[in-house]
Amino acid sequence: MVGRGPSLAAEDGTVVLAVGGRAGVTVEGTCLVRTGAGEVSEAIAAAAVPFERRWRASGLRCELEADGPATIDVSRGGNRSRTATSGGRTVIDVR
Repeated sequence: MVGRGPSLAAEDGTVVLAVGGRAGVTVEGTCLVRTGAGEVSEAIAAAAVPFERRWRASGLRCELEADGPATIDVSRGGNRSRTATSGGRTVIDVR
């Protein structure tokens, strides 16, 4: 069963990446964090779900690889994007 990730409560100026999924699923990849000072690449090492990452940023673009079913949510202020995968590569973007 694919579960929801951690709660998504994004404060102003904060971007939240929340990843949920079946027990034992791991997700890894790279996120491009957009800040006022430019863009910063952040590696997501193989992490077991659920997990959450937060950044002070204006946007986020992640290319992630899951080894099983996962749900990926990104939120910033009132903007939210969600994608689900049965495994494999996925891209998610919030501005």
